[in-house]
Amino acid sequence: MTDFICTATGFDRDGRPCFTNSLPSGRAQMTNLEVGLYSDPGLHGTAPLQMLDGRRLLVPERLPRSILVTQGGHTKRCTHSTPLVSTEHNGRLGYGRFAYRFALLNMQQGCWPAGWQLCLPHYRWPNCEQDTVEISFNRSDSESVRPYQTNWWGAAGTGGSKEGQFVDTERLLPNFRYDEFHTYWSEWTPEFMAFGIDETLTFSVPNRFFLANPADPADPNRVFMMLQIALGGAGGDIEKGLYPMAPSKWTLGAPAMLVEHMTHYAMPV
Repeated sequence: MTDFICTATGFDRDGRPCFTNSLPSGRAQMTNLEVGLYSDPGLHGTAPLQMLDGRRLLVPERLPRSILVTQGGHTKRCTHSTPLVSTEHNGRLGYGRFAYRFALLNMQQGCWPAGWQLCLPHYRWPNCEQDTVEISFNRSDSESVRPYQTNWWGAAGTGGSKEGQFVDTERLLPNFRYDEFHTYWSEWTPEFMAFGIDETLTFSVPNRFFLANPADPADPNRVFMMLQIALGGAGGDIEKGLYPMAPSKWTLGAPAMLVEHMTHYAMPV
């Protein structure tokens, strides 16, 4: 994906948005304890996507007013804005390497940052979900939290099958710190799924999900990339986190994801 980097304008060389929020009407995760609303920040009075030191900044915030969201026959009250950016409006992506390079600032209990790939439409889950990295800050001591990487597959409605593991950062990545930049990556090929952090391969498994025709840009099994910071859910008790109240600017000491880039390196057909 050419020139897919953080820029001051947020657009690539063809005028397409690099960091776009694909959910203008707002959507919530109804099946777990998340309290965040995924939506266009401008609709709900929260901060727009920001820049810090020339990099994109994703900031979870408390909503000025809680919002009751109804979807699929379920209702949930969302108290926070959950930043999510994706390539959903760009071309779908096939076999290759997916890389997310970011630093996590001031992570607190309740944060659940992730970089991952998903197929459309969403109700196909878990066919498929490729979690290049998820980090559940469900402990008060963030240094004891381990990133995990998971490959999901299976028919919709089955609950899915998965293979993955927590990364032993103490052994594989000595002196690892979340507030420093790291590249979290996964490789999807017809033969295997591999995962890693920086220059370290963390694990690999046989591939369970295949493109029907790798040469077809419209192959329905192609995926899109996402970066997000969920709140609550697997991240723990949201009330134990301290989140910024100001709707317009990141405040020093508040949790955030500072993104250098998210990139797809296509595997030659």
